[in-house]
Amino acid sequence: MLAAAGPGATLFGHSYGAIVAAAAAAAGADISALVLYEPPLPVNGPTREKEMSSFAAAVAAGEHDRALTIMVSDIVKMSDADVARMRETPLWAEMVGRTPTLERELRTVYGLAGDLDRFTAIRQRTLLLLGSESPQHQVDATQFLAGGLPDATVVELAGRQHHANVTAPVALADAVRSFLRRA
Repeated sequence: MLAAAGPGATLFGHSYGAIVAAAAAAAGADISALVLYEPPLPVNGPTREKEMSSFAAAVAAGEHDRALTIMVSDIVKMSDADVARMRETPLWAEMVGRTPTLERELRTVYGLAGDLDRFTAIRQRTLLLLGSESPQHQVDATQFLAGGLPDATVVELAGRQHHANVTAPVALADAVRSFLRRA
């Protein structure tokens, strides 16, 4: 992706994708800026083993819709209203189809618990997006990055949680556009 975008591109990532984008920046990717929307870094340690077990059991049983519901409700901690809105979008069916890969991603995230300092190597200017209604673990991860990066800007998306890209795409795009115009 970076090869196609060319040197000096801005890299955007949401959730697990934000961790991937942050890891690329920390490893020295040739980018000019970074936009991270709620990377779920396990700053409070690898938790939620009970929920992870329930999620894995549902995946193993082929109950992908139930597994995704467990993930967004019990692991990501989305509100019931946001889960209901998300279910009404094409994103839900797409994510149900990708649910078996989500178990690997979640285990990868939890495996980072002892290796978070690598992300403080990011030197690019960084926009950290956070929903005002997001669960505490998302707030803690964002605060960790905000405190460890030399050029970080935190923008709170009022009234939003982890999936404003689905529930409020215009507000999200406006925040990113505003950040990029300040280059």
